[in-house]
Amino acid sequence: MFLVVLVCLSVSVPGLSMISRLNVCLWICLGVTCAGCGSSSGPSPGSSIVSCSTPTQTKTWLLSEVDDSFDSHPDASFSFPFWNQTGHPVTLRVRSIGCSCYQVKHGATRLKIDDQFEIGTDATETLILYSPRPTVDRVADYHFSVEYDLKPGFPTQIISCKGVLVSVSEVRVNPGVLTAEFVKDSPNQKVRLEVTRTARQREVAAQRIAMSGWPPGTVVEEPEPLGEATEVLSGLWKRSWRVTALIPKPEPTTTPQEFWPISVTGAEPGSPQNVVQLMVRFRSGLSGPRIVHFGEVAIGKPVTRRIQILARDDQPFRILGPSDSHEVLSLQADSSEAMKAHWGNLTMTPQAIGDFRQIMQVTTDHPEQASLAVEVRANVRQETKLPETTEQDAKP
Repeated sequence: MFLVVLVCLSVSVPGLSMISRLNVCLWICLGVTCAGCGSSSGPSPGSSIVSCSTPTQTKTWLLSEVDDSFDSHPDASFSFPFWNQTGHPVTLRVRSIGCSCYQVKHGATRLKIDDQFEIGTDATETLILYSPRPTVDRVADYHFSVEYDLKPGFPTQIISCKGVLVSVSEVRVNPGVLTAEFVKDSPNQKVRLEVTRTARQREVAAQRIAMSGWPPGTVVEEPEPLGEATEVLSGLWKRSWRVTALIPKPEPTTTPQEFWPISVTGAEPGSPQNVVQLMVRFRSGLSGPRIVHFGEVAIGKPVTRRIQILARDDQPFRILGPSDSHEVLSLQADSSEAMKAHWGNLTMTPQAIGDFRQIMQVTTDHPEQASLAVEVRANVRQETKLPETTEQDAKP
């Protein structure tokens, strides 16, 4: 090319300046170079292809918009057109489909792996990916791939396609479960949660939230906005709030915990809602296994299980009984000292064949609960019919 430039510049052409002669020479060189490229045999693999113009698509749904019409809605599916630019008909094969929980169709035909279809010369065929109906707040990927052979000897070409379905709850609460835990001398407990409101319109997302369902006596502070409403995704607006509530200490009951469903909604009528569970737990008294089942045991032979008794309120206590080894049931604690939790050997000496069922009262010196009922069960059989038994542990 450098020699061509020198030759061109050395040729005197009447009426042309030096700059003009240089421009002519450069055009001549470019023609020579292109002529050399075009002389190579056959097209390169990348110059004749099958293409998909939209290999990745994203669609967004608010969960309140998902109803019985979802399956037939245009935004419930993803359309992938494939254009054959190879200059000859091409057969596409289905290489992979991410999951059987969604469908990929060619016309009315649902495709499966290794199915084939042909695309004519300079023609387009469209595959439709149908996503499952969203039910929760999430980002879900649905993908498939096809492959084809451009020409004998060329590597197999692979086209991967993906549809991303974003489903958003209009009212999102974090955390999903609130816990207020009390012991005998506990003050009222403070719980905090963050609520995010999402809507198609900015003014709707910016509205204050409303809450109901708190235990009697709960004091709920004014929701604190965490910034202004901002646009997210495409055409969606969101705003977050922090909520603080003071939960009163419940009265001690036989039920150690209660659940309160707290409804969280927007302020406008008919607003979508979410429900967060408030667990109020009063840690009082003792906890242990409600039922201990020994399985099949031999008559007259003692068998032992390890069990644990603990104080819900962390109050140290002693286990006092039952401790008579001559009885059918006895419990021997590992320690005679006052502790917050005790392991012990529960021993059963069956004395009659049949199904055994008896309530054992574990006596203690715990200031709020003197005894704990544990139901003991077993199937008592003759020794010759029994497999060997193994020692196991039973926890509260």
